[in-house]
Amino acid sequence: MDTLRFNDEWHEDRELDGGERIRMRLLRPEDADRVAKGFSSLSPESRYLRCLRAVKDLSPGELHYMTDCDGIDHFAIAVLLLDDDDQETDSVGIARFVRCMDDPEAAEIAITVLDDFQGRGIGGLLMRRLLSAMGERGYRSARGIMHPDNTAMTKLVAKGGIDVKRENEDGLVRFAIPVPSTLPWPMHLPKDAGRALARMLKIARTGAITLPRSYPLKMAERVVEDWRPHLDEFRDRMDWITDSESPPPAED
Repeated sequence: MDTLRFNDEWHEDRELDGGERIRMRLLRPEDADRVAKGFSSLSPESRYLRCLRAVKDLSPGELHYMTDCDGIDHFAIAVLLLDDDDQETDSVGIARFVRCMDDPEAAEIAITVLDDFQGRGIGGLLMRRLLSAMGERGYRSARGIMHPDNTAMTKLVAKGGIDVKRENEDGLVRFAIPVPSTLPWPMHLPKDAGRALARMLKIARTGAITLPRSYPLKMAERVVEDWRPHLDEFRDRMDWITDSESPPPAED
């Protein structure tokens, strides 16, 4: 997993509009207590929409399964609150995928965000990171099953791509989202344009120049029309130029 962007060393810190700071990283077995606490704090409605049945708490076996991920066939991202000392505290969201038995290039996805943190952009961020992690692992389709009343997940699925397929069956909604092709970090560009963009960003990181956020975006749009669906993630990666104190890892 060392050659993958989303590996055991990856983490990404963000500040929410309410001032809370969060960290995204891969879920670990030692997060079991956080997962149990977070699940119990979900409203009964949210637990029902997530599990499609009435569940109050997770069993030890379910907790073990949810947190014991190999990072390839079973992958999960945790969203953790950070305190003033940058220490991880409570879990406020999880996104995961599990490889499908009937199709090795497909995986079933699930995203859960605590009620108090819904509608604040965490779900969309997790969806983009989840699809990126799937792409670099060779997956081609993200599948899922959801309750028709799960409006939050419905909105996320609608943003997953214009080719999203939906089927209503037994009162549930089944969907399949095409997974974008893998984009090596920091981004796959045509050879000459990639070198030019890499030089520009390296200079920007030294503080020698200040780049308007729109400049690399316009450059990317001009030379790489075929990966226009990836521009939302590209914008996220460009945030550090002017807005973030913690730049993403540099490419060797």
